[in-house]
Amino acid sequence: MRWIIIAACAVLLGCQPEDAPQPDLPALGQQDQTCQSQGGQPVVGGFGQFVCQMPTPDAGADCTSSADCTGHCLADGQVCTPSMPYFGCYDTYENGQIATLCVD
Repeated sequence: MRWIIIAACAVLLGCQPEDAPQPDLPALGQQDQTCQSQGGQPVVGGFGQFVCQMPTPDAGADCTSSADCTGHCLADGQVCTPSMPYFGCYDTYENGQIATLCVD
């Protein structure tokens, strides 16, 4: 039964095992090379566009709101995000209140 589910997943959703080799990014353009030279990481963001994800200087620092951070204050641990933009859905902490934020 397990193999049927795995086969169906692979065919219908195109999933790959976690240890499967990841496809290479296209050759870096000048914009992506500039991103890397400044300490950033070119990543694919929303709408398939490349975005320069930069580390934040206060990554992991304690916070009580996003005003305390270069990025956002994560509710999980009340620490600043490690990079900007920070992708995915996550809970932010704002002055004692938790709000969910989703960034593509």
